[in-house]
Amino acid sequence: MRDSLIFDEPDLFKPDRFTKEKGAQLLDYLYWSNGPQSGSPTLSNKQCAGKDVVALTAALLVAHLFRRYDSITDDSSSITALQKSK
Repeated sequence: MRDSLIFDEPDLFKPDRFTKEKGAQLLDYLYWSNGPQSGSPTLSNKQCAGKDVVALTAALLVAHLFRRYDSITDDSSSITALQKSK
């Protein structure tokens, strides 16, 4: 996934790299276990069956944090302060 022929600036973190039309095309080059991210797990490719569960769990965790707290303060690597909702 650090192939400069496929990815622009492959060593930089770009959170929106896999969004929009070009991002959807890049998903074919994003490998998860034994197949591309856009593939589905089957008996023949032994791709991780939990790959979709991981993304869903992360999204639910973030949604839970935003519902539970009114204010979340961070410093790019960790959460520094939380203000609980009433």
